Amino acid sequence: MYALPGVNSLFQVSLSWWGYHICGGLIINRRWVLTAAHCHEDNNVYVGVGLHSLDDGTINPSYHSVDQFIKHPDYDGVFNDIALIRVQTPFVFTDDVRPVCPPEADNLYVNETAVISGWGSIYDEGKSRLHQNSK
Repeated sequence: MYALPGVNSLFQVSLSWWGYHICGGLIINRRWVLTAAHCHEDNNVYVGVGLHSLDDGTINPSYHSVDQFIKHPDYDGVFNDIALIRVQTPFVFTDDVRPVCPPEADNLYVNETAVISGWGSIYDEGKSRLHQNSK
């Protein structure tokens, strides 16, 4: 796994709680984000879009209040760790903010390279404040 400089995942969001980054997610459309169920702290979670660094350097980020947080009905703290977030105000799509492209329904993507993105480290026990893309 390695970082891909110059590759931006325009669909990547940062979930923050009381101003602290807690999780990532991806934009599905103008009102919905896909994330992990364990990312729900309380109603003080905000969705940040247009971010490329959690520290500085982002020109025009926008933050959206959460209207609804729907956890998988069988989430037990470990399994089915997936959730949907509905934001109160729609995202404005720009050169820095876009929804994720859905996969083709009839393609299994066997033996193909995938790109993953997030705010985490690209090595064990590491920390990152920059948005990362890896293959």
